[in-house]
Amino acid sequence: MIGKIILFTILILLAIILIILILPLGFVILYDNEILNIDIKIFNLIKIHILPSKENEKKKIAKRKKKKSKLTKSKSTETIQETDKKKKEKNKFKISEIIKLINDILPLLGNMLYKWLKGITVTKCTVSIVVYNEDFSKTGKKCGELYGELYGGYTMLSHYINIQNFKPMVTPNYINDYSSTYAVVCGKVRPITIIGAAITFLLKGGKKIYNTFAK
Repeated sequence: MIGKIILFTILILLAIILIILILPLGFVILYDNEILNIDIKIFNLIKIHILPSKENEKKKIAKRKKKKSKLTKSKSTETIQETDKKKKEKNKFKISEIIKLINDILPLLGNMLYKWLKGITVTKCTVSIVVYNEDFSKTGKKCGELYGELYGGYTMLSHYINIQNFKPMVTPNYINDYSSTYAVVCGKVRPITIIGAAITFLLKGGKKIYNTFAK
């Protein structure tokens, strides 16, 4: 009886985990004049802040200490030449193997990133830019350049990401000295797609790493 209860409990937990992985996970990215906010929404009920806005962030300076040690060893010229040759042969072997490994893993990494991007759906993408320039003749030109860059980026990303609603807005400002950039990106992604692609990459990449260094 106890075994059946435990088994039933495990099956319920697995079903809940599977539902969470299958259901899409929402996200909201907000950029407002150099302030970046990223929020994640679970079932449109739970909101988690990933990058909350902090106006006065303290910068941490990491100090690195360098230790120098000098070792004096007396070796004959013959032994030095022999050891140098052995080191060069080992380095050549290692470098060639590493280059081959990188060439094998890069396509797997590209395939994983492609699946990640294909699993993302952008339901809303709004970009609003206010342009000001002291030379009014350059303000309109700058607006045209920004429109071209925005639509160029949209065309490129739409090959990999499903973007349903894209609204760019570039406004010239001829009145006062004010420029601004505001962007909102809302979308959803299925966790099972991200996890599945990552597991496939780890299995295939781990196999290639093992085959390379197990020789």
